[in-house]
Amino acid sequence: MSHPTMPDDPDVPVSNVTAVVTAFRPAPDLIGNVQSLLRQVASVVVVDDGGGPGFDDVFAALAGAGATVVRLDANAGIAAALNAGIGRGPGRTAHPSTSSP
Repeated sequence: MSHPTMPDDPDVPVSNVTAVVTAFRPAPDLIGNVQSLLRQVASVVVVDDGGGPGFDDVFAALAGAGATVVRLDANAGIAAALNAGIGRGPGRTAHPSTSSP
């Protein structure tokens, strides 16, 4: 299996990579982090790991920024959240990330 080659310019996205970020009760700073990722990869999938309705505004902002948002009804754990996000974007999924308060 070949690995994607990172461009010399960090502002040039890797066109065949999708980043998966899991989030349980995320802080608003996740929005800026995802915006940064979106400049580096083809797509970003953010999985709400059942944080509840109190975080709807953060997930709406993430979707508005261009991320694909997958919402889980209940906290399923990081492995299940990552699995829910894998395959949702157009690029290959690599280097999953996590976010929690």
